Amino acid sequence: NDLSSAEQVTKPPVVLMKHEKTRLQTFSSWTFFTDPQDLAEAGFFCMGWSDLVQCFCCGGQLSGSDLKDGAWDEHSRRFPQCSFILGHNVENVPLHMDEDEEGYPEKGCPPCMKSTNGKSIVLILFIM
Repeated sequence: NDLSSAEQVTKPPVVLMKHEKTRLQTFSSWTFFTDPQDLAEAGFFCMGWSDLVQCFCCGGQLSGSDLKDGAWDEHSRRFPQCSFILGHNVENVPLHMDEDEEGYPEKGCPPCMKSTNGKSIVLILFIM
């Protein structure tokens, strides 16, 4: 394999939920205490029954009552080896990147390149 460890992509088990927007849409009838946007941002989607949520990446499941410390904190505490929590490239598409502005992601524009009023901005990501 010619890819360095920083370039390798970890494929999540629930690939259809790699888009934060898609995860957020699963909470359309969510009536529990935890904010759906926080859950979707932390990698969770609603499983459709009771208050169960699941991480699109590690497959870890929590109930709404488990989320006392917030979605990110509880996710990292309960599933510390989750590649999404560890910051690995799991092809997550954050909500703000899912608007198809300038062709991303559908037209292949890399997330590290954005253009603002004709000026390019390069985002550099450091993976620990």
